[in-house]
This record gives sequence, C-alpha cells and structure tokens, in this order.
Amino acid sequence: MQPVCKMNWLYLLQIRMTEMREEQLLQAAGIKPTAARILIIRNLDAADHPLSMAEIGDALETVDKSVISRTLALFRSARLIHIIQDGSDSVRYELCRCHCSVSGDDTGDDSDRHIHFHCEACGKTFCFRDMPVPEPALPDGFHASSVNYVINGLCPSCAGSKTRIQQSKSQRDSIIRRR
Repeated sequence: MQPVCKMNWLYLLQIRMTEMREEQLLQAAGIKPTAARILIIRNLDAADHPLSMAEIGDALETVDKSVISRTLALFRSARLIHIIQDGSDSVRYELCRCHCSVSGDDTGDDSDRHIHFHCEACGKTFCFRDMPVPEPALPDGFHASSVNYVINGLCPSCAGSKTRIQQSKSQRDSIIRRR
C-alpha cells in the first residue's frame, strides 16, 4: 500500500466537506441535490459578483441552458438566490448568504439585503455586503416584498482608465492648439 500524501488527503476532505455543505443546504431548502444543482450552487457560491445566466452557462458548459434556467427558478422560489436587475440587459443571480428559508424564517423578509454597484463601462456588478440597503419609508398600506438597490457609475478600474483617456485627449488638444 502506498503512503497517502497528507496534503492530498486534506484537499480531498475539504472538497468532500464542501459537497456535503452544498447537499445539506439544498436538502434543508427541500430541494433534491442533483449533480447539476450542486454545480450551479457551487458556481454561484464561488463567484465574487452576481452572475448572469449566460455567465453561469459559460462556466458550466456541460449543463443544458434549460436545466440552468429551471434550477435558477427553483433556487429563487426556495429563496436560496437573489435576483439583481442592475440596468444591464440581463438579470443577475447571487447566492443568498443568510439562507432565510433554511433557518425556518418564512416571513418573506430577506435579511441579506445589500447594495450593488453596476459599472457602466465594463458591465460588472459588485456587491457591497457591508453596506445595508436603506429602509424606505413607504406610505400607509404599502408593503415591500423586495428591494433592489443598485448604484450605477464607474468602478475604480474603469474610472482610472477614463481619467487617463481624458488626460490624453487634453494633451492632444493642447498640442493641436499650439500648431
């Protein structure tokens, strides 16, 4: 028998623990943990920003787009994911970090509310998890079921390139005026 490398064993254990956590999350939400559902929830969990269905499909080429669409609808109905409409042409999906439906809270309240920022130049959407959404004061009789708080503008990377472009244009205009 060959000795097992401790690092490989720990790595395999970590992968299995992640799979178990994902399976338990799905089961707690009343969802059967199929291979495709585990792949989709894993993809959403690993993402550092909300994903469009196209981005999920590109990352999971072996999973049919109709399966992805049905799974996202199922996850949404079980409140495992949020839908973000950031002003782009596609809806984006993000794993809910509070897992309200799993904890037994069936009030419809989403305690994982946070602000999103959509860059108008590169199209990326960023989560600001540490910035809670301000609670709007609604008139009597109105009850909000969801809040979508998106700030549009330029991310630091695009704002930096836009500044460089503006500086280049200013320099070019200055040279032209001197001639």
